[in-house]
Amino acid sequence: MVDFTDPAAAREVAFADPAPLVNPDNPAAIELGEDWSTYWYNGRIYESDIKRGLLIWNLSGPFEAGARRVPYLNPQTAEFTLGSP
Repeated sequence: MVDFTDPAAAREVAFADPAPLVNPDNPAAIELGEDWSTYWYNGRIYESDIKRGLLIWNLSGPFEAGARRVPYLNPQTAEFTLGSP
């Protein structure tokens, strides 16, 4: 999670790095999986994982308190730009 309050000095405020999935038939092998998309929406982080499905993380703190709230989210489209007139 990156705080862009000051775009010239953006800073990382949170991250997730789940452990890789281990193949049960061959513990030395890595199983297909892992996260493929993550979106913040009104205080929660929604993360899609190929094997585990949907993971939902709560995010709280001073960096979240002033975040822009939106009535709905479609992350596949850019309906507005931060800082645009």
